[in-house]
Amino acid sequence: MLSAYARNGHLEEARALFQGMPQRNSVACTTMLVAYARSGQTDEAKRVFDDMKERNLVTWNAMLAGYARKGHLVEAKLLFQIAPERDVVSWTTMVTAHAEKGHVEDAKKYFDRMPERDLVSFTTMLTAYAENSRFHEARTLFSTMPELDLVSWNAMLVAYAHENDLEGARQVFDRMQERNMISWNVMLSGYAQRGDIEEARRVFDAMRVRNLVSWNAMLSALSRGSELQEAKMVFDRMPQRDVVSWNTMLCAFAENGEIQSAKKLFDSMREWNLVSCTAMLSAYSEAGELENARHVFDLMKERNVVSWTAMLSAYAQNGHVREAKQVFDAMGVRNVCSWTAMVSAYEKNGQLEEAKQVFSAMTDRNLSSWNAMLAAYARNGHPGKAREVFEGIPEQRNTVSWNAVLAACASSGESSSGAMEMFYTIALSGDAGDEISFVCILVACCHLGEVYTGWQLFQSMARDYGLKPAKQHYCCMLDLLGRAGYVESVEELIDSMPYVPDECERTAFLRACGSRGDTTTSLQALGSVEENKSTAASASSYVLLSNTLKQRQFVNIQ
Repeated sequence: MLSAYARNGHLEEARALFQGMPQRNSVACTTMLVAYARSGQTDEAKRVFDDMKERNLVTWNAMLAGYARKGHLVEAKLLFQIAPERDVVSWTTMVTAHAEKGHVEDAKKYFDRMPERDLVSFTTMLTAYAENSRFHEARTLFSTMPELDLVSWNAMLVAYAHENDLEGARQVFDRMQERNMISWNVMLSGYAQRGDIEEARRVFDAMRVRNLVSWNAMLSALSRGSELQEAKMVFDRMPQRDVVSWNTMLCAFAENGEIQSAKKLFDSMREWNLVSCTAMLSAYSEAGELENARHVFDLMKERNVVSWTAMLSAYAQNGHVREAKQVFDAMGVRNVCSWTAMVSAYEKNGQLEEAKQVFSAMTDRNLSSWNAMLAAYARNGHPGKAREVFEGIPEQRNTVSWNAVLAACASSGESSSGAMEMFYTIALSGDAGDEISFVCILVACCHLGEVYTGWQLFQSMARDYGLKPAKQHYCCMLDLLGRAGYVESVEELIDSMPYVPDECERTAFLRACGSRGDTTTSLQALGSVEENKSTAASASSYVLLSNTLKQRQFVNIQ
């Protein structure tokens, strides 16, 4: 009866029966010791162990396993050393104890010292390598194992997945004569994490049986791939959900700007955790709904540095510097993201000195921190200082870094030539740049009057870089042509635009006419605007026309 209670987890009933026994033999004591050890009550297990008059190898191994399960390595080592005898189970227990703590080298020392090994020993060491990203050791051990079972094959699958070598994982998967839920889920999760939706979908559809892990992995793959509608369909089909499922769907809505759907889902959740609340807070922040973001923040029963930083970033991104500073000051713990968010808050508000003070106080910086300070100098018209910060970045610069220093140079007429040099340096460095890079360099061309260079760069966007020119690029190019008086070129570019012309294009055209003193074309252009009820001529359009008329009048007088 004692064994039945202990085996089925009825510890209190087993304890009562054990304590009521007038005499206890070694079998009863070992049964109770094992029950305590498995439930994590090592002190109670040790008490039974110490009271035992006779102990055998099973007793010693049970106590050793109890310590190992709780992660008490010091006690496990001492017990192992004084044990009168050891077997393969004793040694494997010590390998497991160290492996689960991440002490792979210590686990290997015990493994290498084993007088004999069995399949469990090999698989334990293999799993230790796999779960601690020791891929090469795992592959070497796997290839030398005298026999393999399903656990071994799954451990090798995990090793390949951790290495993000899904092609190798697929080869192992295809060689397996037997597979279980773990095998399928490792492959599915691997494809999901890599963002390979098609392969993830193929594995998911091939599974005869799925569990919650399978459904969550597929949901995650679709969410990461911005397949929002299909993700919602999978979510609705799930036979059961946990907080991970709800959070994954919530984050998908939030990241795709579906605020109302995110709010509806958030309100229907049975429980929230830090991830749920932080995701909803960030969603409100992106939508500029700061009151709702603050409401979620105030509802949170617990907060960590991520949730505090999310609230700080919400205020920072929406220009509420004072509130951002209040959150920053109230934070018990800050990380590099918190400090960077505060630098960005001052940068966006044009408070250069405050941004410098926060940046100087940082004990740790990452590339985002440097980029924020770089942007602060750029926004405040200090191209020289921006370049100093840029040159001082201690790590590999990214496109954001290049664009910030490009913007600083391009916005200053005196430093526009420096922007040109910087742009060509980007190309030589192997960084292709992006749409923002081209806006900056076209602005620099405008300052320098480099019409031919600007036109070549504009054409190279799609031809050489695979970038589709946006409306802002067309505006820059039209401004460049307009300032140089190329009326026909401005007209041709406006006609070829995949966008509806507005104030930007009209201004460029009138400026081109003004440069040539072409009052007739200017009046015709303004007249066509007046006839078009969808747009209205702005004051700047009339000013440009007025300047053109004055210029023509001055010429006539002469």
